[in-house]
Amino acid sequence: MEFDRRTFLKGGLVAGGVAALSSLAACAPAQSDSLAESGEDGASATWRTAPEPIGDDAIAETLEADLVVVGAGAAGCIAAVSAVQDGAKVILLQKHDSPFCHGYAWAANGTKLQQEQGVQYDGWDIMGDLNRRGENHGKEEVTRNWVNCSGELTDWLYDQVNDVKDIGPMLLEIPEPADDDWNFTYTVTHMVVGTYEPTGSVLPMLRYLIDQCDPNLLDAHYSTPAVELRTDAAGRVTGVVAQQKDGSYILCNGAKGVILATGDYGNDLEMRDEFMPYAIGLPSGYSNQEDTGDGIKMGYW
Repeated sequence: MEFDRRTFLKGGLVAGGVAALSSLAACAPAQSDSLAESGEDGASATWRTAPEPIGDDAIAETLEADLVVVGAGAAGCIAAVSAVQDGAKVILLQKHDSPFCHGYAWAANGTKLQQEQGVQYDGWDIMGDLNRRGENHGKEEVTRNWVNCSGELTDWLYDQVNDVKDIGPMLLEIPEPADDDWNFTYTVTHMVVGTYEPTGSVLPMLRYLIDQCDPNLLDAHYSTPAVELRTDAAGRVTGVVAQQKDGSYILCNGAKGVILATGDYGNDLEMRDEFMPYAIGLPSGYSNQEDTGDGIKMGYW
């Protein structure tokens, strides 16, 4: 299939749907020297200061592809796989030494599994309840992605893995009956149950999807974090500089786009305190120290 603007946008919706339905966001471990205590404000936070640009003379190798995807978690892997299926040549950059995410399940609405069991909701009703109970901390652009894309995305995943040994089947969880207090639930939880690992059952699914890709189209680089975005004269992002394990730099150019899917900022204290002041001082049970908002920083710089 020709990889054109229409199919690229479709892939973008898939990535956006995963990002929206993924409930793997984390908080950082509590620390005493928070921004609130130091008196710093967001404008003076050190994360906003871009590092010195990496010169062309420092680039050991330049790679060319249709699309560069930064981050091999749920959103990044699915964006890369869907683009490869549409015939695109993709470079996948990952900070970790392999695809990585946490999670056993995700929420989606308007799926085939729900239809088979007679489950039907208006997605905006669910988001309205979530926002009310979350004191309106949610972002409308994220909830819109969930309402509009999560069903299509989950059906795509169903078609990829439901019948695959040790990955599928995909199931729809029937929750405990709701009450008027704490347990207020919808039948939207989907999961694959073939293989469980300490990080959950989603990660084996992602590895399977990556392994099915044509190696002539997917060029994955692990232990290779992105460190800088390259732009053209008009400000359009055209490529990504990444650092390999040996310390050398590669330039990965994406002729049709770059997708940032690098995860959250839960282990960058400044960012956490600035964007989540209501969580200052709260401990975290999330152990992945590599979530430091790299993609957000690069986009800001």
